[in-house]
Parts: sequence; structure tokens; C-alpha cells
Amino acid sequence: MKKILIVDDEKSFLLSLKDGLKKHSGRFQVFSAENGRQAVEILRSMSIDLLVTDLKMPEMNGFELLAWTSRHQPQLPVIVMSLLVRLKSKLVWIKWIRFSFLKNRLISTCWKRAFLTV
Repeated sequence: MKKILIVDDEKSFLLSLKDGLKKHSGRFQVFSAENGRQAVEILRSMSIDLLVTDLKMPEMNGFELLAWTSRHQPQLPVIVMSLLVRLKSKLVWIKWIRFSFLKNRLISTCWKRAFLTV
């Protein structure tokens, strides 16, 4: 069974997303973490097939988690979800996606496509 890790510091959003995905429990298992550090612990302890992460989180943010993932598990598909609204952050993120995609071809930008391939 495929495993998805969802990382977000908003507990209510995390729980609602996990609840919404329960109907697919026969296709994959959903694991969750509230920050990047917890996510890294999970990624080190088990094989994950898809990482879904927020960017703005305490302790270890999504950018740091993405950097760790690209160094240690470059084959892992990643979906980023965020409500960041500052233009500067968006520009940095767009540049990172373009670089990572061209370098590793690991960024997935579409939920539907990701769920079809997981």
C-alpha cells in the first residue's frame, strides 16, 4: 500500500485533510506531521511515496524540508500547498521549483495526477 505524508502546522486543516482522504484508505495510508522536523523523522523511519507539505511552519519550515528531501530522497514526489501571499516569497519559491524541476524532475504540481500515480 502506498504511503502519503502530509505536513502542516494548522492542526484543524491537517485533520480535515486526513478525514477527507479516508475514503481512499484502500489505496493508500496517510501519515501526518506538524512541522518539518517531525516529517524528517517519519521520512527516516519509513518509505513514503508522496510528500505534501506547507511552506510556513515552525521549527523547520517547508523550504528547509524541501531542501532536506532533495538532498536525502531526491526521488520523492512533492506537492507544496501554501497560503503565502508575499510576492518576495512567491518569487523565491517559483525560482526554487524551476531549478528543482529542471535538476531532479521531482516536483508534482497537480493533486489529481499525483493521486493517479501513487
